[in-house]
Amino acid sequence: MKSVKTLLTIMLLTLFVGTVDAKEINVYMVYSEKCGNCQSAKAFFEEYTKDNKDIKLYKYNALDESTMDEIEIIEETINKNLTSVPLIVIGEKFLTGFNSTKEKQIKDTIKDYQSSNEANVPFIHASYGFGKVECENKITKLEELLDL
Repeated sequence: MKSVKTLLTIMLLTLFVGTVDAKEINVYMVYSEKCGNCQSAKAFFEEYTKDNKDIKLYKYNALDESTMDEIEIIEETINKNLTSVPLIVIGEKFLTGFNSTKEKQIKDTIKDYQSSNEANVPFIHASYGFGKVECENKITKLEELLDL
């Protein structure tokens, strides 16, 4: 019973997180000028960041030698080699590719990241429900939240 009460408390607290000033969120994108989905992702972020000033987008061209150091740091951070673009990193989570489903995932992930930052709790991905997001801190069913 205590664990259910704890879970409900956490869920209620997250409802009020939106009233706190948001911290800046860094989003990293590795792209290629020759990739159509990359161009769509860049256009999405250009529009999205106009209305979301707390989002700071860092773009790195995968084919530009001058960005290789930054891309290597991104690969080390997410513990994965770059195999496809666009690669979008939000916190410890990363997504590859871009389409309307990924657009929703990106928006949801950014909101989750903002909420976890504002509540000063770890950024944990609930991998059930939609899509696939790679990350270290994730749960596959709601009950696993109690084990954290």
